[in-house]
Amino acid sequence: MVTSNEPKSTRSESTLKRSAAGSKWKSRSARKPTRSPDWSSGADAREQARGSIRSEMCDWHFRLRASSPTVPSRRLLRGLAWGLMDRFSTRTFILLALILLAASCAILALSEDLWAFVVSQLLQGAARAYFFTGAQTRVVRSARPAVSALALMNVTNGIGLLVGPILAGFIGASSLTITLFIAASIAAAAIPACAFLVRYEPFTRPPSEPGVVSVAVWRRSGVLSAAWMSVAAGSWRGIMNSYLPLLLSEAGHSVPVGGAMTTLANLAALAGSILARGARRAGVRLASVLGTVLALGGIAAMALLLPNLVLAGAFLFISGVGSGILQTLGPALAAEAVGREERGRSIASIGTFRAFSLLVTPMSIMALIFVLPSAAVATAIVAIAVGIPGMAMRTRAPRGMND
Repeated sequence: MVTSNEPKSTRSESTLKRSAAGSKWKSRSARKPTRSPDWSSGADAREQARGSIRSEMCDWHFRLRASSPTVPSRRLLRGLAWGLMDRFSTRTFILLALILLAASCAILALSEDLWAFVVSQLLQGAARAYFFTGAQTRVVRSARPAVSALALMNVTNGIGLLVGPILAGFIGASSLTITLFIAASIAAAAIPACAFLVRYEPFTRPPSEPGVVSVAVWRRSGVLSAAWMSVAAGSWRGIMNSYLPLLLSEAGHSVPVGGAMTTLANLAALAGSILARGARRAGVRLASVLGTVLALGGIAAMALLLPNLVLAGAFLFISGVGSGILQTLGPALAAEAVGREERGRSIASIGTFRAFSLLVTPMSIMALIFVLPSAAVATAIVAIAVGIPGMAMRTRAPRGMND
């Protein structure tokens, strides 16, 4: 009989370890597939893979849209701005937007809690709605022709879209908190500049003539055409913001490629704003159809050609040019299609259409992912479907529209 010199407690511990190791090995072996490969089930495997991809993409999109209330708040407040144009000056809108933007960045810099993120996004959505409504309405009231004034504003905005992310990337590499504080400081520093803006009086409603039925601003021919331009441009931006990173990832491209493609798209939109004046000279109808075809046809082709990065980049640039043309000509057409006292409501109304498309377009793509094989196909279908009504609509230049 062999006896061990180990203490009883030590023997018990070693026995337990060996038993646990054996159980782990058995459980791993049990998880291994024991059946031989079934080559006839390739179609089933592909269908399961597609279902898994759709599930992942929908889950990603639900989390992204649910965690970012910026677009719904922008849509709601664009609609509110429509009615506030008769009560407050455009300078007040710009001032309020800067205050809200500074507050949104400061809150997120001070706290990483979920409530801070939600509040920050709501404030940022409100700031965007008030700023673009106030700024676009202001520039079309100046002496400069509407198309030229809006082109200058969009070019300035495009430069900010290019420079801002680059600076944020460099500064954020050391501290995201510092980056947010700097962004809040820039917005706060712009607040005193509002004091030097010429104060335009709020718009006054034109008197209604007896026996004449007044047509709502957004239903008038020129404003409705401008609204569809804004819908097309908003759909392009919605696809860019919500699905371009996902499409690039699905095609197997890296994160730096996504950054480069986003920069390329912003450069193209900047070029489109510069070319908008020349496109306007070709005629409003032609410019509208051309911008819609380039923006949404280009983004559809880009989505389908993403495996070939060169072709995808070329079509993305083309689509950005079209979007730049639309987002410049749309507000100009809306401003010139009504009288001077109704320009604020016309700009706010097409802004509401744009905000709506920013929300609905990504959600429509998400719904199609359940039944289509890939996000690229769903993106192309939605882009084309949005563009068809805009191209079919009759667009006429309003009388006296400035070139």
